[in-house]
Amino acid sequence: MEVAIDKITVGEGRRELRDVDELAKSIKEIGLLNPITITKDYRLVAGYHRLTACKKLGWTTIPANVVDMDKIDAELAEIDENLIRNELTVLERTEHLKRRKELYEMKYPETKQGQAQALGMHQKLGHNVSTPSVPTFVEDTVKKTGRGRQTIYEELQIATRLDDEVKDMIRNTDLADRKKDLLKLARMDKEEQKKVAEKIKSGVAKDIKTAKKVIKQEERTTPPPDLPAVSDRYRILHGDFVQMAKQIEPESVDVIITDPPYPKEYLDLYEDLAIVARDLLKPGGSLVVMVGQSYLPEILEKMTPHIRYHWTLAYLTPGGQSVQLWQRKVNTFWKPLLWFVNGDYTGDWIGDVAKSAVNDNDKRFHHWGQSESGMADIINRFSKPGDTILDPFMGGGTTGVVAVSMNRKFIGIDIDQKAVETSKARIAEVAAYAEGQARADRLA
Repeated sequence: MEVAIDKITVGEGRRELRDVDELAKSIKEIGLLNPITITKDYRLVAGYHRLTACKKLGWTTIPANVVDMDKIDAELAEIDENLIRNELTVLERTEHLKRRKELYEMKYPETKQGQAQALGMHQKLGHNVSTPSVPTFVEDTVKKTGRGRQTIYEELQIATRLDDEVKDMIRNTDLADRKKDLLKLARMDKEEQKKVAEKIKSGVAKDIKTAKKVIKQEERTTPPPDLPAVSDRYRILHGDFVQMAKQIEPESVDVIITDPPYPKEYLDLYEDLAIVARDLLKPGGSLVVMVGQSYLPEILEKMTPHIRYHWTLAYLTPGGQSVQLWQRKVNTFWKPLLWFVNGDYTGDWIGDVAKSAVNDNDKRFHHWGQSESGMADIINRFSKPGDTILDPFMGGGTTGVVAVSMNRKFIGIDIDQKAVETSKARIAEVAAYAEGQARADRLA
């Protein structure tokens, strides 16, 4: 029968139209060979391309077969027609399958997976239950489309696991028709899906493998935008260390590693340091203090009333790093590391000689700066990944840089604003790199 085109309603979620102009040209030349299919209430079941082409030609009526179907059956018939067409992309086909499953289980709720499993359990237990005559969704879809079970399972996985926003991003890209890549994308978490899809949509990458490489490179090299003073990996405090220590939770620090000023006028700082360490270190936690040799008796006298002395390590600085102490007539190639413990030490055995790499003194960031290689040796001896390290005399931030890069948490304090800004920039950059590495590892 002839039906007025403006009476026909088209359901939502229709696939993208292709080659309608060519179809309209063909219909104009030889006519409409196959009528469209509609329900009694003028809902389109099949023939979306034909209907659109005839609208383009200015037709007001169109030949139609009218079928007696309810809304669910009509949409199922429409989906089945689409699924056997070759011009659907893989992504479009997966979306049709997902909707078909929803409709099929609305019509036949006894075929839902949970109910089917329950039925099987009752049968195993010998209960008198009848097997439903309706095939499962997968069985019915295999019969209607001729596609294999595994194909249907995989395409449903794509449709259900891909984020809707990601689907829209990749819909008009080559990725939308590559099933293997769509499966890989669907098995990522949603945030990773979005990042990969953005790279492909923008044209930066053509496939998932390239997109992941680009993301990994960006996350490794992009510094933080605002150089924060606090993050999950570090905390930087500006001010007198005795006052700033009050902002740190008592008995929350695993190790204090620090290099206070050596000149005689700073000797009183060592007593304050011992008191702060006693309050902030966890029971059994270590305080490792790099000192000069000139005032060792005075330093020990000030510190030992407040925290227990444990040992002295030799920190070697080989090469042309020797300091000439004119008043003592000594060229020194090592420094003492005074090791104190808050209570009893119960940790691992530690060798008592640490060292810097040859000629590795680094004064670029602070005039009293130490080498990263030497600090790494010390941190490795006295801590493990995940430990919290405090440096109350942070200076140029070398302890923090090395601690964060070695997967320790770091708290740094310094009274010098310039030193704080220098340390913040260095440590934030290392923290961003470490976080990028962690995200890249999760993507891999």
